[in-house]
Amino acid sequence: MAGEGSKYLASNYGVSENDGLSMLFETIYYNPGGRHGQTATYGSNQSEYLNLSPRDALAADVKDMKRILQEQGLYDDYAKQ
Repeated sequence: MAGEGSKYLASNYGVSENDGLSMLFETIYYNPGGRHGQTATYGSNQSEYLNLSPRDALAADVKDMKRILQEQGLYDDYAKQ
């Protein structure tokens, strides 16, 4: 079953559900919220974020992930792939 995001991308941008991507961003140890909890969009008012184009939203998420990995000393060649 397609979620709201999938429906939005299909109706507004012609992107099918099978053409999407997802990112898993967690820690391997217990940490409330984990790395996901450190992202700019976790548990926040996302009204500005939701007004971004899909391309700009993805760019913001990737930049945010890069920042967190760099802060934790984990931004290496593997993370850049």
